[in-house]
Amino acid sequence: MSSRILLVEDAPDVQLIVADLLRGHGHDVVVSGDGEEGLRVANEQRFDLMILDVMLPGLDGFDLCRTVRERGFDGGILMLTARAQVDDRVEGLHTGADDYLIKPFDKNELLARIQVGLRILELHAALAARVKELEKAAGEIDDLKLRIPL
Repeated sequence: MSSRILLVEDAPDVQLIVADLLRGHGHDVVVSGDGEEGLRVANEQRFDLMILDVMLPGLDGFDLCRTVRERGFDGGILMLTARAQVDDRVEGLHTGADDYLIKPFDKNELLARIQVGLRILELHAALAARVKELEKAAGEIDDLKLRIPL
């Protein structure tokens, strides 16, 4: 499944590695080098998934994650960072991240985690569509009850 991914990472080498890897797997990747620019881009464009570093210039990854969640972003968020302490991982998840991967990372693990995140988003979309169908059917049943004397 191709998806739109926002990568917010200040290290040019990591930007290049991750963006090339994801593009090589058919994803459309937009790269931002700091948290404030990442927030601006996230507000202007639609993304399925965001990959956020924690240690960013300006707005850090935790605050960026919290802010986009507060503004209604319901796509996947993966924190990709060198901050490996348990407290950091817990904070990342509490701010709204769905997953947390520590640098240095294995490319296959990153791809697998992205695939899982996208699969969850597909399931969420399918469930939302089914709920709409059921709501429509319930409305039609209510209409029929009004037309048919019981």
